[in-house]
Amino acid sequence: MNKMLTVTTLAIITVTSISAAYADNIKNADTMPYILSTNQFPAGKATFVRHTIRIKMPPESKGISEIAIDVPSGVTVKNDITVHNRVGQPIEVNSSVNDSRITLDFPQGMVAQEVIEIDLNKVKLPRTYPLWLYRVYAKLVDSKTELSIGVAEVRTRI
Repeated sequence: MNKMLTVTTLAIITVTSISAAYADNIKNADTMPYILSTNQFPAGKATFVRHTIRIKMPPESKGISEIAIDVPSGVTVKNDITVHNRVGQPIEVNSSVNDSRITLDFPQGMVAQEVIEIDLNKVKLPRTYPLWLYRVYAKLVDSKTELSIGVAEVRTRI
């Protein structure tokens, strides 16, 4: 009986703490840009691939002036990056790549209610790991603060 009471109490505490965190996440989705999806082409094992990261700009968010992407350890990204909207229209961007970080500067700022697709072309992958995590940060227009907008998780089919 005592054991059953303890298990029930722990279950209730766990359920209430998870739902509170989930609700907080949804509230911020209306005002902050977030990662919508990721993709790899070709999907199977290959030495050079294209990683695509899609970012959603909600209607209530400010525009983005800069995006920074931390490159996972072992991955090599060339400075061959294209950025476009969902329809395929190119977006003007100044890109720079160092060993562990990609910086995309938007001279005109990004508009709200837009989905942008960032294509990292000619990404060189080691053949040993099927999951790559890119941490993505954004600076909003009229702000110097770098905000984390999520982790882009790219999976490789083995």
